[in-house]
Amino acid sequence: MANRSTMISLAHSNIFGQNTPAIAASEADYSEMWAQDIVAMDGYAGTSAAASELTPFTSPPPTTTAAEPLTAAATPAAQAAAARLRE
Repeated sequence: MANRSTMISLAHSNIFGQNTPAIAASEADYSEMWAQDIVAMDGYAGTSAAASELTPFTSPPPTTTAAEPLTAAATPAAQAAAARLRE
């Protein structure tokens, strides 16, 4: 912003062309700032693209065993409990 303000002030007071070299230098500085901004934004775009990439999901390892042995053991107990409730 300061660079643009300086350039505008120089342009307004450039009645006889005395500020032309300073205006050109100010424009060159501004162009250099743009080049630096482009490099920074390109780096930011690459970094944010890499950060937003999803990693593939893998299936979790099994944490329990098959329920068949447990069911076989629990069935008689459940039947006995049900029989007591019917009494």
